Amino acid sequence: MGKILKNHYNISQDQSLLILKVDSFLDSSLIPIIQYKVYHPSTKIPLNLSLCKNTKVDLNIPVNINENELYKYEQNSDYYNDRCFVSETDKADMTLKYRREEFINNNRTLCECDYIYIDYDKETKKSSCKCDVKTEISVFNIKINTERLYNNFDVGTGSNTETIKCYYLLFNKKYLVYNIGNYVILFIIFIYIFITFLLF
Repeated sequence: MGKILKNHYNISQDQSLLILKVDSFLDSSLIPIIQYKVYHPSTKIPLNLSLCKNTKVDLNIPVNINENELYKYEQNSDYYNDRCFVSETDKADMTLKYRREEFINNNRTLCECDYIYIDYDKETKKSSCKCDVKTEISVFNIKINTERLYNNFDVGTGSNTETIKCYYLLFNKKYLVYNIGNYVILFIIFIYIFITFLLF
């Protein structure tokens, strides 16, 4: 973006552009809505950012999240897109639809919905995002487009038959041992066999 603006306004590549950055925080949002204007270093006039409408800007946004559950903040993680994903922290199994609704309702996005999430750096505690250049600052109409955010999910067919591919979880020792439901079913089977034996 900087090179395009400097070439258009005949600004030396050695000069730094002046940037006014505004961070607006929404209730319960993990990240700020970032807006900015760029000014000429000498004349202080605002530069036309629409010249850069086909370019991307890299942003590193400081966030405060539970790093043990990083997958819950990444919209493309298996937690939101794989029906067979088993969460170690959830107390109960949840459908993909319910997980996605929680993502949106709890504002877990680490980038604005129009941005592309790249990564989270555990050392700097910042999320990396790539976004289109914003051409205007809007002070009074700041919101996250939840509809567009929800549409970013890979919805799939929505058929219950898709869960058949998770059959292998039934025979996983890890889930058999710690699942209370398995013991309940084993108890019922034992009672059934015992009653059948008595009848004979």
